[in-house]
Amino acid sequence: MRGRDLIRKELAELSASRAWWLLLIVVGLLTGQAFIGAVRTYAEMSAPTALAQVLSPLDGIVVPTLGAYDLAIMLLFPFVAIRLVANERATDALKIVLQWPVTRRGIVLAKLGALMVAWLVSLVPFGIAMGLWVAYGGHLNGFELANVVAGYTLRFLLTAGLS
Repeated sequence: MRGRDLIRKELAELSASRAWWLLLIVVGLLTGQAFIGAVRTYAEMSAPTALAQVLSPLDGIVVPTLGAYDLAIMLLFPFVAIRLVANERATDALKIVLQWPVTRRGIVLAKLGALMVAWLVSLVPFGIAMGLWVAYGGHLNGFELANVVAGYTLRFLLTAGLS
């Protein structure tokens, strides 16, 4: 069995997980609410005052919108990761998987790859929010945005590793 087949198996298990779909719903709702609140607050602070000169979209829009992912990473993603690993143990499928011509390291890397795909898919609401921000006439620095998303991705990897 090749690594690609193993990752496809893990993605199929992920898509069958209720925890995964619940996570997507909750992340979408939390991100939308955080974005709406951030836009309102940013509009209030951008009124002609001295604060408007130092307020950047990174601090006013990007970080508060990604704040929704703090909750998701700490409270919801561990359930998805645990489900991905524990399902094989609960159904005794792990005994069959360990007989495949794949090392244990390969199995763990496939699970990590599936979790990374899950993370990227869960970032879709954030991407939509940033697209809306640009459509509203706001500006974003791509390097700053990539840096913040990379930081959250590292936090996600740490949480996934601990789960």
